[in-house]
Amino acid sequence: MAPGLTAPAVRSPGSLEYLLLGDLLEVLEEVPSIPTSRWLLAILDRLLALLLAAGPISGEETEPRADWEPDPELFEKLQRLRDRVALRAPYQLLANEVRCELRRRLSWHPGS
Repeated sequence: MAPGLTAPAVRSPGSLEYLLLGDLLEVLEEVPSIPTSRWLLAILDRLLALLLAAGPISGEETEPRADWEPDPELFEKLQRLRDRVALRAPYQLLANEVRCELRRRLSWHPGS
């Protein structure tokens, strides 16, 4: 992660950030292609912008966080995935890691 950046919290299961995480998971389930890469880039750009605007995650939180909220490690993976997709670099291994993490984190939510 870039110096000075901290991973922010996703606010609630109904938030746009949460919906974008679900969309990201859906696109990561698709067969890689040029259109899929374009969708990945669009979703990741919007998701990362929203997460950064939400503010940093404090290392000493007073309120419990839901299991589906991205931690700093997941946030960094999302940034790296976005960069690889944008540069048209191989991203399938990282995409698989992110997909598995999102499946685990979002699986508790009804309708997923």
